[in-house]
Order: sequence, then C-alpha cells, then structure tokens
Amino acid sequence: MKNDLPRPAIKPNAINKWIRIKLLSSYIYNIPKNEKTLDLACGWGFSFDINPNFYGVELDDDCVDYCRKRGFNVTKGTLLEPLPFPDEYFDNCFSHDVLEHFELAEVDVIFKNVNKILSRGGIFMNIIPNRKGYDYGCALNAGHKHFIIPAEIQQVAARMGFQYMGAYSAPVPEIINIWFNHAKYVTLCRKL
Repeated sequence: MKNDLPRPAIKPNAINKWIRIKLLSSYIYNIPKNEKTLDLACGWGFSFDINPNFYGVELDDDCVDYCRKRGFNVTKGTLLEPLPFPDEYFDNCFSHDVLEHFELAEVDVIFKNVNKILSRGGIFMNIIPNRKGYDYGCALNAGHKHFIIPAEIQQVAARMGFQYMGAYSAPVPEIINIWFNHAKYVTLCRKL
C-alpha cells in the first residue's frame, strides 16, 4: 500500500455543483432520508444538498471545516483506519468517486471498516467512474490509483462479509456509458 499523501479534494464551481446534484446523482436521491447514512470521503459535501441529514467522514481539513460551517455532521477521519463511529451505527453507507483513489488491497480495508459501522442488512453503495472518467481524472492528476470495476467490487464484497447485489450504469444507459466522462457505475452490496 502506498503511504503518499492524498490529493486535496477539488472544489466544484456553482455550475458544476448544480449539474452534479440535479443531473448526475439520481442514485443518491434513492437513499431513504429517514435512515442513518454515511458519505465516505464526503469532500465539499455536495451530497448534503440532496440530504442534509447525511453524516460524512473526510480527511481534508478544508472540506471538513467547510461542511461543518454549513451545519453538516462531518467527522475528520481516514478510510484506511477504523471509522470513528460506534459498531453498526449506520443503516447505509456510500462512496462517490472514492475507490479509484486507492489500490485494490486498500479497498479491502475500506470494506472491512465499513462492515464494522454498518448495521446487519445495511447497504454499501459505491459509485465508480467508467474507463473514460477514470482516464480523465488521471489526466487532471486527480490522484487515481486503480481503475476499479464492478467485478472487483463483487470479489472484495465476498471477502469482506457483504452480498454483492449488482451494478448499473448512471446517469446514462449502459449502451452509451463509455462515451461520457461523467458516466458512472453504481454498485450495491448488503452487509451479511
């Protein structure tokens, strides 16, 4: 595993933020608002504009301060150490454009840490970029380390106590997913 420092989260401008919230993140709207949900590596907190009741964990001090000043429940922490929450505290957990910033062995550690804080039957959703989006992030020097695919998440889930429930393309259909930088794959895993 690499120990180099993570790159700071890229702060979106108002237009990019609006596009991300209104057009590109429909899957986050599907998370029940009355369930306790953790946003892993929440960055600048775009998800809180969808559901201000989410919890967040983030390593970047500027992001943590920004989110806290906006009144959101964000805790400073790293995903490669036990998460600073009680066991089985959350109903759901999700990461958005996070796993590609880690080596595959580190993804196992993240799943292990999420397993501890997620309630039995809880859902762990991971949103990952398609190949074009991954390469675009590499070109921007965004800190991408491993192009993770749904089949790898399925393998990690099986090793780490989760049932892999499947993946789907968003926000566009699978047949045209490869043509868009911001197309994603949404993977769903249930804690056993």
